[in-house]
Amino acid sequence: MKITRKTAKSLTPWDYVGIGQTFVEKPGGPVFLKTAEFFEQDSDDHYNSVNLETGELVGFMTDRYVLIVKSELTVEE
Repeated sequence: MKITRKTAKSLTPWDYVGIGQTFVEKPGGPVFLKTAEFFEQDSDDHYNSVNLETGELVGFMTDRYVLIVKSELTVEE
């Protein structure tokens, strides 16, 4: 997968990040894609995004601020 990105210069509150939007925690950091929130069965773990470079599921807290990334994702087989 190839990720082309242009990072916004201002921080955005987590609640304003839409499902399907891409973002980073800091400039040059890994790119994440926001997903619908779900909880791990039999635990308190929650997930609401996926790291597009590793595929790892991640849970961001609602008080987080992130940088929105205008991205173009290209998947080749």
